[in-house]
Amino acid sequence: RAGSFLLQETTPMKARAIVLLDLDYFYCQVEMLRNGLPAERPVAVTQKFLVVTCNYPARSSGVAKLMRTTEAVARCPDLRLIAGEDLTPYREASDEAMQALRAFGPVQRVGLDEFFIDVTAVAEARASAGAWAPGTHVHTAAQGTTTAEALARTGTAYRPMDLRAASSGSGGSNSGGGSSNKSGSDSRSGSGGGSSGSSSGSSSSGGGGGG
Repeated sequence: RAGSFLLQETTPMKARAIVLLDLDYFYCQVEMLRNGLPAERPVAVTQKFLVVTCNYPARSSGVAKLMRTTEAVARCPDLRLIAGEDLTPYREASDEAMQALRAFGPVQRVGLDEFFIDVTAVAEARASAGAWAPGTHVHTAAQGTTTAEALARTGTAYRPMDLRAASSGSGGSNSGGGSSNKSGSDSRSGSGGGSSGSSSGSSSSGGGGGG
């Protein structure tokens, strides 16, 4: 304990840049790729008699997560139902995503469709090269983004874990409202303590289906 305390006392903690990447409707994306389905086709992945995730064409017809399959088909007659009890394809796709993300830094998997990436080295290199876009505002928080937001509440109408380009003339204090989650992925950037090591664990069985 003494050695550990001395190390913490003499070596200041370095601020880290951590990105959380959440792959949207992950199981559904995997099945659409496996089955060669077009983006506009309503698709839902099921387990037992429930929808565990669905794509946006299905959602626009009223299909929702945890809805009974009978109700989902009634709301969207063109809905393609794909059984998702076998998680093997999703685990394999998650492994592929993790391998690709390692190009940006150490990765920690927190679910089949969610990853923390320590992009500190990449961010520092971009900052040193002056590669950030003009007007970009980077929020940093020594105590973690949620705690800092709760404590500070000073001119931050954006989510503090976001990396946003400030609007012209705003002085970087406000970049607008919340971001859309309707793209293929949702990434959130912030600063956190500690680096992310690689991990192969998922959040339980991965039954969430990717949101």
